[in-house]
Amino acid sequence: MRRETFDLTDHNARIFFSAELADWYSVQTLGAVEAIILLRHRDAFMNRRVLDIGVGSGRTTKFLLPFAGHYTGIDLSPQMIAMARQTYPAARMLELDMRELGKLSDERFDFIFAAWGVLDALSPQDRLKTLARIAQLCEPGATFVLSAHNRRAGFAGKPPELVRRKRPDRALAELFHFMRARRNYRRMEHLRVEEESYALYNDMAHNWQGVFYYIDRAAQVDQLAQAGFRVIEVLGEDGRNVGPSDDASRDGCLHYVALRL
Repeated sequence: MRRETFDLTDHNARIFFSAELADWYSVQTLGAVEAIILLRHRDAFMNRRVLDIGVGSGRTTKFLLPFAGHYTGIDLSPQMIAMARQTYPAARMLELDMRELGKLSDERFDFIFAAWGVLDALSPQDRLKTLARIAQLCEPGATFVLSAHNRRAGFAGKPPELVRRKRPDRALAELFHFMRARRNYRRMEHLRVEEESYALYNDMAHNWQGVFYYIDRAAQVDQLAQAGFRVIEVLGEDGRNVGPSDDASRDGCLHYVALRL
C-alpha cells in the first residue's frame, strides 16, 4: 500500500543530487525538437526576459543566454547549479525549487522554457500548482514551452526489457543492467497510478528509480488552457507537428508551445 507520508516530488528531486549526474548533464545538448522550437520561435526570446526551468548544468543555457535580454536559470540541485554558474558566470542562476516559484512573483517573463519533462518530476498536485505559478510569471502573450511525458507512447508503463545486442563482450554488463533495472522497477511499482487524465509510472530514466507524470496530448492541452495558456503547436521528438488524431506512439515526450492569454 502507498504510504500517506511519501512525497513524490522530494523522492524524484533526490535523484538529481549527484555530482556524477551533474557531469553527465553538462555534456548533453539540444534534441532535434528543441532546436526546431528555438529556431521557429526565436523572436519570442530574442532580447526578451527568459526563465529556464530545470536548467541543470546549463544544457540549454548556451542556446538561450547569448540572445536573451535577461536570462534566469533555476534548478533545485546544488551540484548542477554550481556547475552551471561556473560554466556561465554571466548568467543569473538560482538554486530554486520549482514549488517556490512564488519567490519570483515580482518578476515577469516573456519566454519560459521547461524542457526534458522537468515538471513531470512533480507530484500531480505540485505540478498543477507550478503551472499556475508559471502562468502568473508570464507577461500577456508570453511564450511557454513545455515538454511532457507522453502517456500514449508505446512503451509508457511497460516494465524493463532485456535488449540483446550483437556484442557478446557486453552481454554480462547488459544482463547486470537489466537485473538492476528490474529490481528498481519492482521496488517502485507500488507507487504507479492510473487516473483518467494522467498516470504515474516509474520508467527507464535514471535506471527506473524515479516516478514520473504521464499525460496525453488532449489532456495536456486542456490542462494548459485551464492555467491560462493557448497551445499553438504540439511537436513530436523528431520535430514534426502532432495533431489531435495523429499517432504519437513512438514519442516518449511531446513538446507544447503555448501563449499566455
